[in-house]
Amino acid sequence: MRPSTRKHFHNFWTMSFTVPAMLFTQTLCFASVSFFDPVDQTQPEQEKQNRPLYPSVEESHKNFNFFFDFLYWKADEDGLEYGTKFIATPVIGQSSKTKTKLLDLDFQWDPGFCIGAAYAFKELDDWTLQLNWTHIHNHAHGTSSTKGIESQVGNVNTIISPWVNLLFELRFGASHASAHWHLHYDTLDLGLCKQVSLSKRFLLTPFFGFRAAWIDQDYKAKYKSVFVLAEDATPFSRNVTFKGKNDFSAFGIRTGGEIVCKLRKNWYLFSQFFGNLVYGKFKILMKNLNDQGLGEGDIPPMPLDFKATENFWRVRLAFEEAIGLGWERFFQHNLSHLRIHIAYELSQWLNQNELFYTFYFRGQDSISSVPIRNQGNLSFQGIRVGMQYDF
Repeated sequence: MRPSTRKHFHNFWTMSFTVPAMLFTQTLCFASVSFFDPVDQTQPEQEKQNRPLYPSVEESHKNFNFFFDFLYWKADEDGLEYGTKFIATPVIGQSSKTKTKLLDLDFQWDPGFCIGAAYAFKELDDWTLQLNWTHIHNHAHGTSSTKGIESQVGNVNTIISPWVNLLFELRFGASHASAHWHLHYDTLDLGLCKQVSLSKRFLLTPFFGFRAAWIDQDYKAKYKSVFVLAEDATPFSRNVTFKGKNDFSAFGIRTGGEIVCKLRKNWYLFSQFFGNLVYGKFKILMKNLNDQGLGEGDIPPMPLDFKATENFWRVRLAFEEAIGLGWERFFQHNLSHLRIHIAYELSQWLNQNELFYTFYFRGQDSISSVPIRNQGNLSFQGIRVGMQYDF
């Protein structure tokens, strides 16, 4: 799948998750009413209708809550392919049969956490001030090998890098390539929320507030045994390394909510959706170490290192969705409350990959370059397991 196709697929899949998730929650709740909460036929009809499924806010007298969630997420990002495996037979002198394969990273599953606290203001109709911090460190790796370019007019089996431009040659490539990606992700959310009873079984908790985000990415690719063949020149090899940093820090608004469906006394289903609109600064640094310089005749070119830096401000969107199952219990005459939950989550940050490819064109007396920016989306998926204690 091409990167552009993959990007549109991620957008469609993520944005279309929320509505089916909430509909599924409500449907499952209605379907499970008779199974999870059978009605006692010996009770008077009026008592059946008024029987509470959970204590009211006034009965519970809770002001503080603390929660801790364990995260096991997989992150992925568009536009981090470290090369193209290129096979051609032959290139010059005959008709050519060409095969290509895009070399993408193998994105890993990694642990993280979310921790937070909240305080309910009884004098303000139980509006709750909530603060939480989310942290995770994700990784991705990739490696590939080929035979490399063997001759000027013969078969080609090599790896072409999108990050390293070997200038002024007719043929170039690598016999081995590897890449490593590291992501440090931190968000801090502060806002107000209030639990509203929609019916006997449904609760709605709207949320609005602020989000601060720090998303730091490090990318490194190595290309070993780089063969560069200029016409009528002696082949030579050189190892090349590409390093890129893509850091984003931002602040903005956050809104969304949670809908809860009570099953039996202690069990419930929930679905969440949050949207974020932030304004932040990108810091981009790109280095090609031991890249290809200009040679003279049969003399191999000298190393020439390229470096590009860029700082700019942008508005970015982020979305988060979750659906899960929870269990709760009240203690000490409803003075304390424990919740345990597990959920599957999706989130996506739009246009987070700001690293760019650069294509160089050599004229008779000049060199021009054309940057092509990826703007790939950063996505997360995974499991959240946690607990919340109110007192």
